Formats: sequence, C-alpha cells, structure tokens
Amino acid sequence: MAPGKRNGKRVVFTNGCYDLLHPGHIKLLEAARSMGDALVVGLNSDESVRTLKGADRPVIPNKSAQRFWRTSNAWMPWSSSMN
Repeated sequence: MAPGKRNGKRVVFTNGCYDLLHPGHIKLLEAARSMGDALVVGLNSDESVRTLKGADRPVIPNKSAQRFWRTSNAWMPWSSSMN
C-alpha cells in the first residue's frame, strides 16, 4: 500500500485542540479535506489541550468533543473517524 493511500483512496490526517471550534479550524479542515478522498481528524487529549492552551482548557472535554466529531459526518462535508 502506498503511503497515505487506502484502497486506492487518498486519506488525509490532521489533529489539534478542537475543544473550541472556530472559523480558523473550519478553514484548515476544509483545506485538509480538499487534499484527499477522506479526512481523519485526531483530537488532542484533555491533558494535552491543558498543557498547550492553559489551565482553563479544554472548553469542551475530549469525550464530548468525540461525540460531536462522530456525528459531524452527517452534516459536514468531510469524513471523521474516531478510534
């Protein structure tokens, strides 16, 4: 299998602190999605978000964010995957 491809499809991966989704995130996700056939989004852990963004973060805990991303495929123009 060629790097970045699965079943002849190009899979794109990005990750981040998506505890507070804003227009910059949407722009990044749309750009990433345009680079392939499927987009896989990784979510930083609550501990990672706290380390990167400060003690008052995450705004939305990882478990709730995972639920959001799992259902987002129904109304957003990209694919999401959670393990």
